[in-house]
Amino acid sequence: MERSWVMVAILAGSWVALSQAGGVYKCIDQQGRTHYVDRPCRGVVEQETIEIKSRSSSNPLLLDEGRQTKQKELLQTWQEERRQKQQAEVEARKQKEQRSRNCADAKSRLHLIESARRLFKMNENGERHYYSDSERAQKLQEAQKQVKNWCSP
Repeated sequence: MERSWVMVAILAGSWVALSQAGGVYKCIDQQGRTHYVDRPCRGVVEQETIEIKSRSSSNPLLLDEGRQTKQKELLQTWQEERRQKQQAEVEARKQKEQRSRNCADAKSRLHLIESARRLFKMNENGERHYYSDSERAQKLQEAQKQVKNWCSP
């Protein structure tokens, strides 16, 4: 008799534990990405607990509503991930275009330095200050570094 009470207590305890399990955590990290996990998150900007209804209901309509809700949540998650991926692709494309423009500008500056007879800059008084050979060599070296920086993969 005592043994049967122990079994009943174990079964009741496991039923309670299982009924409370199934929580889902929605976590947003520092990069703004959303993750869904089964444990509390650490080191995140925002966390939200999403309760999942148990399937122990005897009403089949409630099961279908729960399934539809989960499907909607999953669809929303996929749509958000897709939107984030598209944004990342647009940003990468913009960075690539900017890098290409910077490369073209650097090559143009290098070509001007290499082909110019004399280089100068205007001072505060509006007068030309011509570069010496060493200053010109330094400007040439800087331009070559810029080309290497922007045009290398």
